[in-house]
Amino acid sequence: MRATSSRCARRSRPSKGDSDRWNLKYVAGGLIDIEFIAQYLQLIHAAQSPEILDTSTAHVLDKAWRLGLLATEDAEVLRPAVRLYHDLTQILRLCLPGPFDPKAAAPGLVGLLARAADVPDFATLDAFLVETEAKVRASFIRILGASP
Repeated sequence: MRATSSRCARRSRPSKGDSDRWNLKYVAGGLIDIEFIAQYLQLIHAAQSPEILDTSTAHVLDKAWRLGLLATEDAEVLRPAVRLYHDLTQILRLCLPGPFDPKAAAPGLVGLLARAADVPDFATLDAFLVETEAKVRASFIRILGASP
């Protein structure tokens, strides 16, 4: 099941997203990876633990952790990451008509993004995003296995 899951996840992510860390949905370690983990946990565990079922990715991760179906190590990465990605995505959708370009972004927008992530400035947010995406990807591989 793990090899098939990894293949499906890899196919579901457009290759263009892997190099742009601000493409929060499709970048490796982004929202699609987290959503895939949540769906996988529901598929694997719903028969024995139907309370894991939910339409909210964040709620599934919370439930999986409380039920002991998601390791604390992964929960401590995935639960805050999904909230971070949702918060940043909502701001970007409200403020921009298209993709986010950090080099061309207004100072007010980058400041707002940093405040939403509860970090002091945009440089810190950018570094935090790189670290978060790497940790999410590591959790993805730990839970679903490496791509063949």
